[in-house]
Amino acid sequence: MAKKQSLLFGGDNITPEERLQMLKDNCNAIEEMEYFQQYSQEELADHKNSLFETDVELHKIKLEKKKVSDELRAKEKPFANEHTRLLTNIKRKGEDVTENVFKFIDDEEGRVIFYNSKGETVFERPLLPTERQTDIFRLKKGINNEF
Repeated sequence: MAKKQSLLFGGDNITPEERLQMLKDNCNAIEEMEYFQQYSQEELADHKNSLFETDVELHKIKLEKKKVSDELRAKEKPFANEHTRLLTNIKRKGEDVTENVFKFIDDEEGRVIFYNSKGETVFERPLLPTERQTDIFRLKKGINNEF
């Protein structure tokens, strides 16, 4: 790249407007072109100050954005959790419930059956060895009611 020439066409002795007119009058063509123009020390200092001011404002905006984002995330969280719960339950076509259930031991079939308060079977499994032990209540019930 050629060394930058100092002010041609009149040097420092004419105004910028006169130089522009002289360039227009003496050129072959005017074309738009992008090129690198180095800053003067004063322009460089101005740009550094602008960068600093921009950084300060950008930092303020990012802090505000984080605060708003945190607030929105807190508002969103219950809805997101409910959405997940509902979607899971819809896929499973039911939901997990914690409530008192009623345990019935069927010694003849060797099964334990659990019923909910609506009388629906919610779980059934084989008897455990410890559940096979008969107690006085079951013996008495079996004698009186004769299933």
